[in-house]
Amino acid sequence: GQIFQAEALIHIRGKETALRTTQDDLYKAVDVLKDMLVRELSQHKDKERSMVRRGAHKVKALFKRLM
Repeated sequence: GQIFQAEALIHIRGKETALRTTQDDLYKAVDVLKDMLVRELSQHKDKERSMVRRGAHKVKALFKRLM
C-alpha cells in the first residue's frame, strides 16, 4: 500500500519547529498534521500568556510595595 507523509516547519519568534506524520491515507495525514500544528501553536500561546501574567504579577507586587 501507499504511505503518505505530511510535514510542516514553523518559525515562531526565532524558534523553529518541524512536525511530521506518516499515515496510510493522504487526508488522514493532513488532518493529523493540522491537529499537531494547532496543539503546537496553542502551547506557544499559553506559554507566552503565562510569561506576560508572571510579569504583570511582578509589576503589581512592586506597586503594592511602593504604596
